[in-house]
Amino acid sequence: MDEAEIRATALELELEMSQKKADQMHEVLDSTKSHYDQLEKKYDQANQLLRNYQEREKELLSREENHVEQLRDKDAHYSHLVAQLKERIEELEAKLEEMDERRQTIANNELSELRDKLKVRKLILLSGRS
Repeated sequence: MDEAEIRATALELELEMSQKKADQMHEVLDSTKSHYDQLEKKYDQANQLLRNYQEREKELLSREENHVEQLRDKDAHYSHLVAQLKERIEELEAKLEEMDERRQTIANNELSELRDKLKVRKLILLSGRS
């Protein structure tokens, strides 16, 4: 073998090794691309989940705020009703006291009239005996 053949063989070996190295690098690149695609898919899924959770959280906060507002409205309404009922109770108690006083006055007047009539009858009876 002459020097040119040796050199050609060496170059062929170098080319073959370079080709193997290129094939290995291509496999690594394909594997890395595949891994990158998987990671990107997982990242997109995680982002979608995050957006869904954030949207759900907004909905729940909105619901809670509406619920709290409804409770405040009901509380204000019930407070107003309670105030009206207290006022009505006070009115009825005042009427009850007034009617009780009137009843006592009427009873006292009737009792006084009966006593006066009894006194008159006693006087008539006493004066009729004499």
